[in-house]
Amino acid sequence: MDIVRVCTRSQTENQSGATSSGYCIERWDPDSIRQCQLEDPDMSLIVTYLQEKKNKPDWDQVSKGTSFQKTIWRQWDKLTINNGMLYRKFYCSDKDDVDNFKLQLLVPKSHQKTVFKYFHDVPSAGHLGPDKMLSRIQQLFYWPAMRSSITRYCKECDQCAARKSLKRNKAPLGQYLVGEPMERVAIDILGPLPLTKRQNLYVLVLCDCYSKWTEAYAIPDQESMTIASTIVNEFICRFGSPLQLHSDQGRSFEAKLFQDLCNLLKIDKTRSTSQQPQSNGIVE
Repeated sequence: MDIVRVCTRSQTENQSGATSSGYCIERWDPDSIRQCQLEDPDMSLIVTYLQEKKNKPDWDQVSKGTSFQKTIWRQWDKLTINNGMLYRKFYCSDKDDVDNFKLQLLVPKSHQKTVFKYFHDVPSAGHLGPDKMLSRIQQLFYWPAMRSSITRYCKECDQCAARKSLKRNKAPLGQYLVGEPMERVAIDILGPLPLTKRQNLYVLVLCDCYSKWTEAYAIPDQESMTIASTIVNEFICRFGSPLQLHSDQGRSFEAKLFQDLCNLLKIDKTRSTSQQPQSNGIVE
């Protein structure tokens, strides 16, 4: 397996042979990796046990250790030594298929930042997000809590932060407070429903927003003339004219005839927001 180390532009300014992109990729020395694993306080105990082919340590030996050691201890059957370095078996599909796995190098803490730079910062990496970056890294490397450390690194990346679009928060719906009956009446149409004996297909619903008193009238169609005559003859003649009529933006309520009716009776016609039935929820 080829193991690499990243040198950033600032580290190569005074070095000969630097690439034009400002990055040079150097190979990790396997001897150096072996030594770093042995010197890592979280990995040294595990490497020693595996090299000496000892059995899995007792829980008493790791219970007072770090979270890193406890996580690795739980995956003991997946650990192996290859070329003197500690690896973890990463099963690609079904866990029952014991032969279908990849070897992931357990990366010491001293080398994790180098992995981040190579899989995120170099031009070929493309500053991927946490999920894609994790998917690429775990093809070769492993350490406990990979997802959280990768996510944290991506959030702290200055270039990603500079190019990320601002989150536009949606303004919450405002609440209209009603102070008396007939101040605001909500209106909507229900249907089409099964045809009745009187040839009606729809129900015209009106609800007083203060008292919640609701009236429902069967109508044959959604024409503005039908709706206007029903409102006048069945509702206004019984209860009087409301100060406001609130509806959605259906063509029946936006027709000129309906607007003329509201102007004639001095009714303030309001409408709900498009694609937001919550703004007329009392009759929806």
